[in-house]
Amino acid sequence: LVENNEGGAPVIKGTFSTKVNGHKALITATDANGDKYYEYVYFYIGDEDTIYTKAVDTTRLTYVPNENMSRNYTPTVYISDVYNIYESQSLYEECTDFEATGLPANVRIDRHGNIVVMDEHKPVKKGVYNISIKAKTPSGKNITISYKLTLVEGIVISGKITDANGVPDEDTDVTFTSRVNQDDERCVVNTKGDENGNYSVRLLPGVYNINSRAFYNSYQIDFRKSKTYNLKSNYYRVDFTNKLFVEKEVAAVNDDPDLLTVRKDGTYIIDKLCYSYYVVNEKTGKRTLKLYGYLKKGETYMIIPDSRYTFFIDDVEYNIIEKEFKFTGQKTESIELERL
Repeated sequence: LVENNEGGAPVIKGTFSTKVNGHKALITATDANGDKYYEYVYFYIGDEDTIYTKAVDTTRLTYVPNENMSRNYTPTVYISDVYNIYESQSLYEECTDFEATGLPANVRIDRHGNIVVMDEHKPVKKGVYNISIKAKTPSGKNITISYKLTLVEGIVISGKITDANGVPDEDTDVTFTSRVNQDDERCVVNTKGDENGNYSVRLLPGVYNINSRAFYNSYQIDFRKSKTYNLKSNYYRVDFTNKLFVEKEVAAVNDDPDLLTVRKDGTYIIDKLCYSYYVVNEKTGKRTLKLYGYLKKGETYMIIPDSRYTFFIDDVEYNIIEKEFKFTGQKTESIELERL
């Protein structure tokens, strides 16, 4: 029986008279336009003496040292001795006495059942691996979990990250997130632009949403083969400057401070956070402060200091003075300081 709950989402309800090990049910529906949809649902329901397990066969990227990517090949696992819980990944992690065969070289299974890279300085090669995991459930039952892990080298997407002025955006985080595939898994890969705004990332072929800290967003981009793809933000990067930041030694009370917030004038919702980082002179060891944010042309903004995060310049304590300004596309905006 399929019925709607209070939120409008369909709920499958009913009773099985016997244990079921992968019973396949076809669910069909018709929307208001007359378009038909269908989905297969598989049931694994055991009893006090029988436990069924199902691990999701998955395709992942090979591990390459010095890449900003996952080092975890743990499968999604469903176990039938969980009562009234949809996904039992949490119970799988509570199992003990894990052993695994068929793992790729340079990979191990830890005591929580996670399959992880052993030596991060060495690669994990591509291939198809039929893996078998043995473990003991919290109730003391022995289980065997089998799944196929396919490791591929993937495709390479590279290009330049710039703000709306076309200025290279250095050290910017970018996340590529794929659609959920038929096995309810996503490919999520993070990368970062270098000092010239250049980035490069390996992905599984597929359709991705792209988000970056530079407030660049692209949706449903289809990447089927390696290509150049430049990321140009609709926002402008603005450096918030004061001459003391570059002339004097700066030390914040908080080691990674949010010294100020920039938001649209007249709103209570924070629109853009101001990021901060330090630059250390290799010769003198002097540490200077960099503050920047991402703004839209034509908007009026407020600089709002955070009194919890004051900072010291040559041992003198300062805070930032609140300020309203209109952003017209300028690359820098001066900020004023008050001595405490």
